[in-house]
Amino acid sequence: MMVEGATREESIINFIDEMRVEKSGYTNQIGDEVNLKSTVNAMYAKSILKSEINNSLDLLYYFQSLQDETGGFAGDSDSPVDLESTIDAVYGLVFLDVNQSQFSNWKIYQYLNASSLNLLLTTLNATISINELTLSNLELWYDYLACSGILGVVPTFPIFELIDEIKKLQYANGSYFSLDHALLSVNILNILGEKPVDSDLAKKYILSHRTSDGAFSDKQNGSSSMEYTRKSLNALRSFMNLNTLDDKSSISRFIFNQQSSRSGLSEVNQIDVTIKSTLDGLLILSYLNELDELRSPDVVQEVGFITFSWISIITPIFLSVLWRLKNAR
Repeated sequence: MMVEGATREESIINFIDEMRVEKSGYTNQIGDEVNLKSTVNAMYAKSILKSEINNSLDLLYYFQSLQDETGGFAGDSDSPVDLESTIDAVYGLVFLDVNQSQFSNWKIYQYLNASSLNLLLTTLNATISINELTLSNLELWYDYLACSGILGVVPTFPIFELIDEIKKLQYANGSYFSLDHALLSVNILNILGEKPVDSDLAKKYILSHRTSDGAFSDKQNGSSSMEYTRKSLNALRSFMNLNTLDDKSSISRFIFNQQSSRSGLSEVNQIDVTIKSTLDGLLILSYLNELDELRSPDVVQEVGFITFSWISIITPIFLSVLWRLKNAR
């Protein structure tokens, strides 16, 4: 519940804590079921805010309940084990302070290595004519490579073959089939210490998806999106210092406008406040070094927040009175 006089940060933490289910994980929004993705997103959000995760032992037990004998994890109690959920679990265990030496007890390495080889074969056998399967592969590659870095292991496959296939995704004019392909390609290559064939054109292509309010869309001249603003800024970090981004403050305003009286954030044109959108907003602010703005006091309106100081209100009134007295002489 929103507390009068609370900061934006406190409001967000309250919202996240309300999504916690006792002796289990987190839900994405009110009324949803607990699942691994939302649990890890909530833990990630709390880590950004440096907020303590309570009852961490219950979360460890929840993670254990989703793992099978192969070492992989399921996304929820009713789903089979898969690579995406296993990668999510690795992130979550890191947030619970499980270190690299302790990961061997979880027997995750074998599952990840076997899955990565299957993923490589699928990628190399797929036609890089940009289809849904290829995009799904890119998403898994990005998460897998980032996960390998967390675990401190070297992927067991020929990296150069993957790099070659990823670089082919950029067209001769510097563009890509879609913004998703551009962002994932840039991020994967960045993890591998590589750049696109033409970095300048890749950067321009991503920036061409910026909207009038400073955010980003998945399409050129499209509507603003929290998710694609977060993804775009994350990719652009490999090309530029985001502090030099034109009208950077407009992005912060865009994010704050998505915070509702329910204390979390929602996607553009969506009513429901969610853990996912809240994490998107926090990551955007962290990329822009604007997290301190969350610590300012706020006043709740029916929809959204407004931030002010008493000086900002009193000063115009005081000057107005002086102006009237001056002209009354």
